[in-house]
Amino acid sequence: MKQAMKQAMGRIITVTPNPAVDLSYHVAGITPGASHRVAAPLSRAGGKGLNVARVAHQLGHPVLALAPSGGTAGAEFAAELRSSGVPHRLIPVAAETRRSIAFVDTVGGETSIFNEEGSPLQPSEWQALAAAVVDALDGQSAGVLVGSGSLPPARRPTSTRRWCVSRTTPGFPPSSIPPVPGSSPPHGPGRTSSSPTITNSSKQRGKAAWTLQQGD
Repeated sequence: MKQAMKQAMGRIITVTPNPAVDLSYHVAGITPGASHRVAAPLSRAGGKGLNVARVAHQLGHPVLALAPSGGTAGAEFAAELRSSGVPHRLIPVAAETRRSIAFVDTVGGETSIFNEEGSPLQPSEWQALAAAVVDALDGQSAGVLVGSGSLPPARRPTSTRRWCVSRTTPGFPPSSIPPVPGSSPPHGPGRTSSSPTITNSSKQRGKAAWTLQQGD
């Protein structure tokens, strides 16, 4: 019964525009200014959108995680994601995927996290990510779209949210959307009324709900 309800909800699609390889070091006591010998870190594909997809997948919900990935760190990111079993689609990009490093003090019980800022996405890479979102929303299986986590540098949160909505929501006024440089016109008129839509989660008008959370 519960599984049937999860399937009826539709697939949870997550978008993580600035993902990271999460590295966690466990240290038996951290002394500022001192050297510490540590074991190899735990490495995991991260970013808040991916964390949502991972937990939802573990709970038995159908999911699809979308994210850009590039460089040596991106290859590590992709390998871990494959081994996790979380359904995903990665967009190849030129820049190196960032890292997030956590130092866990097992004696003091505190954790310090250092998040790399990440690198800007090129206009064509934003377009590829948008196309992946639109493709994932086609058909009847999409239920919720979650955009979560930090954004790559040189991208304003408000314009990114409006940009994503404009390219996935029928009837959203494209004239008020700051375009991605070099991008094509927003999708909309060509989409059917039966397609899932993305809306502000506080005023849902369609089948899919859009949320955007900021943070690393």
